[in-house]
Amino acid sequence: MRRYATLLPLLVCTSLLSAQKTWIVDARGGLGSHFSDLPQAVQKAKDGDILLMRPGRYSGVTIASKGLSILGGNGVSIQPAVNKAPFTITNLPKTSKMVLRGLRFEEWAYRAKATLQISSCRGIVLVEECVVLEPHLAFGPAVSISSSSSVVFNHSAVRQGLKSLGSDLVFNGSLSYYKPKGFGFPGIITEGGSLELNQATIVPGFHRPHTSNVLPYGVEAKNSTILVRGDSFSDIFGGFDQVTRKKLPAFFDHGGSRLFLDPDVTYEGKLTSFGNRVIRRQMPSLMARSGSLGGMIQGELYPPAGSAFVILVALPMNKISTPWGDSWLDPRSTLPLSVGSVTTRVRKSYSLPLPKLSQLLGLNLAFQAFSSNQRGFQLSNAGVTAIHN
Repeated sequence: MRRYATLLPLLVCTSLLSAQKTWIVDARGGLGSHFSDLPQAVQKAKDGDILLMRPGRYSGVTIASKGLSILGGNGVSIQPAVNKAPFTITNLPKTSKMVLRGLRFEEWAYRAKATLQISSCRGIVLVEECVVLEPHLAFGPAVSISSSSSVVFNHSAVRQGLKSLGSDLVFNGSLSYYKPKGFGFPGIITEGGSLELNQATIVPGFHRPHTSNVLPYGVEAKNSTILVRGDSFSDIFGGFDQVTRKKLPAFFDHGGSRLFLDPDVTYEGKLTSFGNRVIRRQMPSLMARSGSLGGMIQGELYPPAGSAFVILVALPMNKISTPWGDSWLDPRSTLPLSVGSVTTRVRKSYSLPLPKLSQLLGLNLAFQAFSSNQRGFQLSNAGVTAIHN
């Protein structure tokens, strides 16, 4: 495995990215900083630039038609002023990437608007190690995604749910939850796109009929393709209907959806609403945890029983459909990282050491596994992550 790690700088050479600049944003205006708030930094930055956020509270902003890497950490929070627009990403070009990492999106006072809005994005949007809280006084979801082709949540937490319309959403190692006995909405709503849950936990709300007629299923779908991967650590819960005094199922379909479900995933309720559109099969499930310069990216693969596999690493690209699943790997930079085989379902760890090169800061990498057993070939989900300080 180590011999492939020495090839990592080649990923930078083959990235075909334009020259990028790093800007430091510090709410206190400390030494070496360029800006004291996010809107001014976003206005100045060009496509591909990196914004390093020092601890502090920052205003919301609309980022249109360009991709940036906004890298935060402990103590970095976003809170728009009262009745100002939420944090919005829109019209991201296909060749650009947007990274939000290590940010906490606070509650804010803007009725019926999501705290984080992603719309009309053709490029990859990565939300990694972020916390998104619900809008104050609003009954809608905390995250709204529409008409976007490649949105990835990685090790993030969302309080008060997500709504995805006409979009492709990947939810890796993340949590969608509500406050105890919180307003009754589903953990995730998907309509007219695809949803991929990978080692995720979904906890919907508590139905209050005087506030909404929406029932809090774990996942509510319509005309969508849903893939649920993982193991017993993946939990999809149903909410509680206060009228009937019954638990609701984890999955509910309004029609036209297909559900691919790994039998090792735990979930509540029956799948009657999907009819015969449920396919149960073991699927390779991959996790990738972000790494820092001079450290390493670590992850695990949970392959199907009786399979051989290879774990690949590359620069990410917008997903393309193949006979074995969706591929997120740029073929110009794809390298093998680890190979192996299993007889039973067990976790297999992998790692990629990172040299301490400033040129790697903000670089996105995609990890994906290719497995083969007597049932055929399969691609795992994509583990997309960003290198940070």
